[in-house]
Amino acid sequence: MNLDVITELLRKQMPDAGEEAIQAAAKELALETTKEEDRRANEAATTSIKNYEKKHGLRDGKTIDAPEPTPTPTATDVNDDTLGVINALRAEVEALKLSKVVDARKATFEALIRDLPEHLQSGYKRIKYSDLSDDEFNSLTAGIGEEVKGIIDLEKTRGLATNPRTPMPSPAGSEATAEDVEKLFHDNPSLGKI
Repeated sequence: MNLDVITELLRKQMPDAGEEAIQAAAKELALETTKEEDRRANEAATTSIKNYEKKHGLRDGKTIDAPEPTPTPTATDVNDDTLGVINALRAEVEALKLSKVVDARKATFEALIRDLPEHLQSGYKRIKYSDLSDDEFNSLTAGIGEEVKGIIDLEKTRGLATNPRTPMPSPAGSEATAEDVEKLFHDNPSLGKI
């Protein structure tokens, strides 16, 4: 959150406080806000890594149990050149699939955060989403989508509080006279009382 915005909000909330107290409180709130943004980003990254390692049987990026090798044709069944070509084609197909998945996820993820202010997007851009399973990615995007919606709503509300609408100028000849105002207050005694 922007230090200037926090300072303005604190001035409205604490009109009797001195400028030094408001500045100190604003700096502390800005620091806490930054810490919270970083904590959320780190928590999301840690959770996604744990889920990925659990799903794929990894610990610290290394295989815990060696997976059973997939049977491949032996040299007696197919000559060595053909086997090499088949394996190269398989690797290429897998790389293309992964590339398409990563591109689609990147577009989805960027669409989620594009309405956020630039300084808030940085925390979300650090999240590694390319190695997640489909379920993990869907869960992550659902959670972040709700979070982003809340942040955007808060920013809109904050914008209303700090940028009030300017009144429309009244048309010429439509101004109330002193007698009109007196009559209005006389007819409605509750007007003007807090």
